[in-house]
Amino acid sequence: MVKLFKSLICTLAILSSVHCRIDQEELFRLHEQLVSINSVTGNEAQVTDFLSEYLEDLGWSIETQTVSEGVNGKPRENIFAHLGNSNPAIVVSSHVDTVPPFLPYRVEGDKIFGRGACDAKSSVAAQIVAVEQLLLENPDLDIREVDISKLELAPSALIIGEPTENKLVLGHKGIMSFSIESQGIAAHSGYPELGRSAISQLLSAIISLNTIVFPAVDPILGADTINIGLVNGVATNTTFVWDTITKTIGSPQGIKLTLHNKYEPVKLSSIEGFDTSVAKFNTDFSRWKGPGKNYLLGPGTIQVAHKPEEYITKSELIDSVELYKKLIQKIHQELGTGSKPNFRSKIVEQL
Repeated sequence: MVKLFKSLICTLAILSSVHCRIDQEELFRLHEQLVSINSVTGNEAQVTDFLSEYLEDLGWSIETQTVSEGVNGKPRENIFAHLGNSNPAIVVSSHVDTVPPFLPYRVEGDKIFGRGACDAKSSVAAQIVAVEQLLLENPDLDIREVDISKLELAPSALIIGEPTENKLVLGHKGIMSFSIESQGIAAHSGYPELGRSAISQLLSAIISLNTIVFPAVDPILGADTINIGLVNGVATNTTFVWDTITKTIGSPQGIKLTLHNKYEPVKLSSIEGFDTSVAKFNTDFSRWKGPGKNYLLGPGTIQVAHKPEEYITKSELIDSVELYKKLIQKIHQELGTGSKPNFRSKIVEQL
């Protein structure tokens, strides 16, 4: 698994003259530019180049950090846009990589279609616009950027943008990926009794998986769920889930179970004034070990993410800007006037 962090860290005091009003029209333009760029995981070079230039034009200083080699030998890079402080109190994060295949940008009525239109370039665009508007509305604010994964930062609050229908998520499940390998014995199809069907063995194992009913033991996250596609699962307790799976399938001849990775579930922070929900998908909060409060919020619904008709509505995109601004301001108020507010937008990518 490869993680790629593309960061935008913001702190509060910047010369307001450097920043211009980013209005609704510019929000849609930025979103269109992001979605129109093919940034399937491993092929993010063009979108990072675009973001670097875009942010430079807004007055940010840009630094890049190569993480690994991507498609056609082009680097996969972190973006650092900064104007000062490298120890932000509030970090805002999302990701610009997408699942394949690339789907072009198009608009039909209130809906904007395209790969990443929802997951999660809508969050990226909304976060940038929200921070820029906050800077203009608060001329004493200072903004900075760094990579939270490399600089051992401990922000008081981390906000990650994912498709949550503009609801503040109270928690999300962990995730566990495993494979079932079936090894058969070859034989002529006319004499199946002389061999052992790998497919039949695998079907038996999958049928056994489908008999598992996990109890709804967690009052917030509910019951564990299993998705048999690539044979992976979403869990509230990964150790319990793995033990249940191995006991259910057992050790039949020719079947091998392999656990690839697992991330525990996460309980997230709440704040008054927002609609709330619980997410059944996993986010980078499973990998984040910071001591501060954690918030998950973003436009769009996960129900259309990764699908051929992925879309975001214009109204959701507009609303998310105000919600990000509201959340940042409320967090700042909770931190108290004695602590200087810092803002950051971080773009995270992962395989």
